[in-house]
Amino acid sequence: MTAAGREPRGHGGVRVGMYAAIASVIVLGGLGTLATAFRQPLLFPSVGPTVMVLAERPRSASAHPRNVVLGHLVGVAAGVGALFAFGLWSHPSVIVEGVGLARVAAAAVSLAATALLLQVLRAPHAPAGATTLIVSLGLLKSVDALLAILAGIAFVTVVATALNLLSGARSTLDTHREPPPKQY
Repeated sequence: MTAAGREPRGHGGVRVGMYAAIASVIVLGGLGTLATAFRQPLLFPSVGPTVMVLAERPRSASAHPRNVVLGHLVGVAAGVGALFAFGLWSHPSVIVEGVGLARVAAAAVSLAATALLLQVLRAPHAPAGATTLIVSLGLLKSVDALLAILAGIAFVTVVATALNLLSGARSTLDTHREPPPKQY
């Protein structure tokens, strides 16, 4: 970004939008085909923002394969931990049961844990927050569904990273990490 807060010339706009659109069709088309073939919930809401980060900001720390996979792994673990911590593992999803104080606490604590752990691990990936909520709200929580989440993220990461490398949008797999946050 420039001092004025705008993207430098040649970044963003129609070119990046077209690339992101094409990458989305390729990645989600492949993932959807696998989801249909294996009858598994490989397509879930946080896949969308993950694909967008990988396609629109391929050189950012958030798009590094390590951070994508680790982010969603932490998100799943935090969501599962919150379900157990608040006694919600055996409850139906928030859609069926409705919102109660335990569910609010599970959602808040799981997202807080995800945000904290990803900063401690220096592995930023904001879309993992959606995965955390998907799990802590009970939308996907069976062992098969949790494995499908991780398999879907692995597929998205591999395919989108390969597209980025082949297209030149990402030139290397060198580690990209955000600088440590400012101390308050």
